[in-house]
Amino acid sequence: MQVVRSLIFDSVFGKEFREHAALTVVVIVNRLPSSAHDYKMSFELWFGSQPSIGHLQIFGSGVYRHVPAATSTKLVS
Repeated sequence: MQVVRSLIFDSVFGKEFREHAALTVVVIVNRLPSSAHDYKMSFELWFGSQPSIGHLQIFGSGVYRHVPAATSTKLVS
């Protein structure tokens, strides 16, 4: 829970995003090597392959939606 609190503290989100922060911490922890498992990741032990971490971003970072010009209107831009 200390990691969850630090994610919320460092982001622009309020306390209402605690659940999302907790799920994010679970994803991160499952992708960290553990000395209890001979320095293998929990994900690797469960699925038999190393996970991809390319999709991870800074918690609380800005997100922008792309609307193709063909479907853009005055209300959706």
